[in-house]
Amino acid sequence: MLRKKAPVKAAKVLSFTSNLNPLPAVDQIQGVQLQRSAVQLDRKVFIEYTDAANEWHELEMPLADAMYLMTLLHQIERQSGFVPLNEPLPDE
Repeated sequence: MLRKKAPVKAAKVLSFTSNLNPLPAVDQIQGVQLQRSAVQLDRKVFIEYTDAANEWHELEMPLADAMYLMTLLHQIERQSGFVPLNEPLPDE
């Protein structure tokens, strides 16, 4: 099983942004797709989104990093008290 090395303490959410290679701002997430592979290290997640001009973009990342991102987002959710929309998943 592919595992991301767990941090010693809770992951830190950065309070600044870097402008080294900015991505187009997200207006709406359109969907995600898991690229399945026989080799677990090669599994990738593709996130498709549109910007304010309704142009489509795709973000590709290894599955382990996508799962780590999800963990960070859950941490933000807990710290901020944000209550997500209670919407059914697309396949439900």
